[in-house]
Amino acid sequence: MMHLSFTITGKPVGKQRAADNSRAPTKRSTPEKTRVYEDKVAKLALAARQEAGIYSPTDKPVCVRLEITPTGIWVEIHELLDSFSKKKPDIDNIEKVIFDGMKGIIYNDDCQVAMVVAKKVR
Repeated sequence: MMHLSFTITGKPVGKQRAADNSRAPTKRSTPEKTRVYEDKVAKLALAARQEAGIYSPTDKPVCVRLEITPTGIWVEIHELLDSFSKKKPDIDNIEKVIFDGMKGIIYNDDCQVAMVVAKKVR
């Protein structure tokens, strides 16, 4: 079973919305800041996976635990048993629509959500 962790140093970056491409109106481009941060995360994740002696991505469900501070993010990943769902929609997209739906009703802004516990089961 896979178990690994790594730390992303520096101020955490949230995913920014893709911008319209003025040269190709039907295409949207990922903002530079988001792309650079995603590349940083990918390099750290690959190094952690290789250091753990794992040389390909798992096809099993995983649990990802994040500890987010103003100066970085600690990431821990555990492989799970197959009793958890891997089907669409993605868990983060489910969370986002729930958070946005509660905005202005339960809290003023979804930036107030400081802890999330979620799981997709079969």
